[in-house]
Amino acid sequence: RRIRAGRARPGIQALVQVAGRAQTKLAASDLGFAIGPRLNAAGRLQDMALGIACLLEEDPAKARKAAESLDALNVDRRQIEAEMSADALALVEEETVGDAVDAAVCVYQPGWHQGVVGIVAARLRERYHRPAVVFADDDTAPDLLKGSARSIPGLHIRDAIADCASRYPGLVGAFGGHAMAAGLSVPRIHLPRFRIALKDAVARRVDERTLAGIATTDGELPSDEFSVANVQLIARHGPWGPGFEEPSFHGEFDVVTQRVVGERHLKLVLKQGVRVVDAIAFNQIHVNGKPSAGTRMERVAAVYRLGVNDYDDAETFQLQIDRLEAL
Repeated sequence: RRIRAGRARPGIQALVQVAGRAQTKLAASDLGFAIGPRLNAAGRLQDMALGIACLLEEDPAKARKAAESLDALNVDRRQIEAEMSADALALVEEETVGDAVDAAVCVYQPGWHQGVVGIVAARLRERYHRPAVVFADDDTAPDLLKGSARSIPGLHIRDAIADCASRYPGLVGAFGGHAMAAGLSVPRIHLPRFRIALKDAVARRVDERTLAGIATTDGELPSDEFSVANVQLIARHGPWGPGFEEPSFHGEFDVVTQRVVGERHLKLVLKQGVRVVDAIAFNQIHVNGKPSAGTRMERVAAVYRLGVNDYDDAETFQLQIDRLEAL
């Protein structure tokens, strides 16, 4: 409320502006998906002090310059992430026999940026619904690899790594984290052994239902409830997050049009009954394991949340698709 009322520090206001968000309508999700990533980009690629300086700056002009620098770093981070994600997906596909993806995904490639491995691990988790660990070279210790892990609901990834460390002394160096994310180091020479140990530790902790990624939703929603007013209603009851999930729904739709935007997002026009609605699926250019750009879909099943497209300051309703399956 303070930010919306214009009572934020100059650095926060500048970050809101460079992110293209409307300050008077700012939501918690904007902090998570627009402001936070720009601050984090400094620590991932250079020095977190750049983000701190932006937050502490009292001069609006200097704050704007600092925010623009963070925005440029975030653009670089996105490019690095896109390249690493493409490489990581290719590595997993090379190691996959048929459609049987292992219980855990673990990849490494020389030259990967250490500051982005966590984001790439999250992308692999989303793509395969498997816990994922992505390693990069340790800049301070040539004999070590530094990794970042992301997990799926039902698996405590830090405990799985601890299991590997206790069962095989010397296999894992320093590590820490929690149920959904962890960081660790592994001697470079032991990476093949760690992969086997992690897959075993995960396989002993999960069942087929957990790995199937069955989604739990709030049910089907009649298309006459698709409205900006309902988006605003849900937003007023947030912020949403783990343990207090934003309402999501599921349904089947006819596909009117589809196209890839921003290189990695799928923009759709869907039809349910007589209602035609816009939809966006972020970071989902693969549907049923195939590139959506070359796969014409006639009908889809979707898990979605209610959202708005505020392009050009005109708010229009759209579905924000979390999971998509061609029928």
